[in-house]
Amino acid sequence: MRLRSQSYLDFNAGAPLHNSVMGCLAKFSSLTGNPSSVHSYGQELSKHVRKAKQQILKSLSQGSRTNEEEIVFSGSGTEATQWVWNAIQLSSQCQDELTWVCSEIEHKATLDTANRFAKCGYEVVKLPVHEDGSLKDFKPKPKHVYSFHWINNELGVIWPVEEYIKKIKAEKDTWVHIDACQAWGKEPNDLTRIDADFITFSAHKIGGLPGLGITWINPKIANKVTQPKTGTLNVFGILACAEASKHIASRDELAQLFRLQSTFEEKLKSMIPGIKINGETVPRVCNTTHFTITGIKNNLDLVMYMDVAGFAVSAGSACSSGIIEASHVVNALGYPKQDGIHSLRVSYGLTTTADELDGFVAELAKVVTPK
Repeated sequence: MRLRSQSYLDFNAGAPLHNSVMGCLAKFSSLTGNPSSVHSYGQELSKHVRKAKQQILKSLSQGSRTNEEEIVFSGSGTEATQWVWNAIQLSSQCQDELTWVCSEIEHKATLDTANRFAKCGYEVVKLPVHEDGSLKDFKPKPKHVYSFHWINNELGVIWPVEEYIKKIKAEKDTWVHIDACQAWGKEPNDLTRIDADFITFSAHKIGGLPGLGITWINPKIANKVTQPKTGTLNVFGILACAEASKHIASRDELAQLFRLQSTFEEKLKSMIPGIKINGETVPRVCNTTHFTITGIKNNLDLVMYMDVAGFAVSAGSACSSGIIEASHVVNALGYPKQDGIHSLRVSYGLTTTADELDGFVAELAKVVTPK
């Protein structure tokens, strides 16, 4: 089937497979078996998995960490978050007294897990945000679990998680989980430096295969963590992730994306009436532009319009039974319903060209500019 979209501008949903990954998979295509098996086939797989773990940890920590036992694999970033919450519940000495805290704009992986814990009788608190996507001030408390994203997947807004963690760790019996799925490849420093208890990542955000979540466990708490079973390892997903992790964007390449973002957003503001770039006044990553177009009277499915025009983007909205609804993130920013549904996320990468973004702006203008 021929895809309608010609320009892929949804990197935050999943980055294109890195060119080197296919060669890596071909190289290891003769591997057979299960890395847990004790025979030679299994041990060969296990050897490659250990090497891959070391490479992934090297990428995450900028070479500052070498203990492969700090890495746990699961089936996705969502499963990694669920694994962390379950691990904390199993490991805490005051598990029945814990209060679980996240924000109201977390990824659905966190919010759905929080809702499940609430149904099981745990106290769950969802903290509000400002209209720019930054977290409103909160006072950490003992016997609380804090689960925050580092970078919001829709807005691209960067939270000062190091600052939050220092405040939280000043209280007793606290746990911290950071969802860094959108940070890997966009935050150029050691991602393990923030001293969280757990940090979770996803392979397909950096050009690896879908279906692999990565959890980093802080060695400071490793000996008191009861680890839930994760199942058979996705060997080829792990090998592909290790290969993709060798090609994380450099500081110069990230600077290039910032320039692309700046030019793109200036053109949006000059050509699209009623547009507001969400999170524009707070720190954001270089590859994400999320905007809302105010004043549109009709309910337009902007994702579908742009797809037909040749541009694959995300709504930050969900369509159910023909009804267009704003996402939970957009709702949390306080937009009126009619404006909130006209929001789009454009996320791009090193393969994206200025011409593609110019074309996107021109096509969007055709749809939303009053005739």
